[in-house]
Amino acid sequence: MINPKKTSKILPFIVPQPEIETPLEDWFRGIVQSNDELTDTLMCLRDCCSEMLAGKVVRNPYDLLAKVETTLKNAERARTLI
Repeated sequence: MINPKKTSKILPFIVPQPEIETPLEDWFRGIVQSNDELTDTLMCLRDCCSEMLAGKVVRNPYDLLAKVETTLKNAERARTLI
């Protein structure tokens, strides 16, 4: 049985803090994501050019152009994060 008259000491538990990302890690993550997006967009452009050279009608050229614009803006933003 516990004696209520005795004082006990409470041991503190240290809760680990979540790792705080540095601006450099954010920048690096943005560069990697931008690289993936640039690769995907360049492959779409390659396919589009191949279709044009083969005399085929290019599907959704305006969608592809919009994708290129978005990718370029994202790449510029990733480059200037720091």
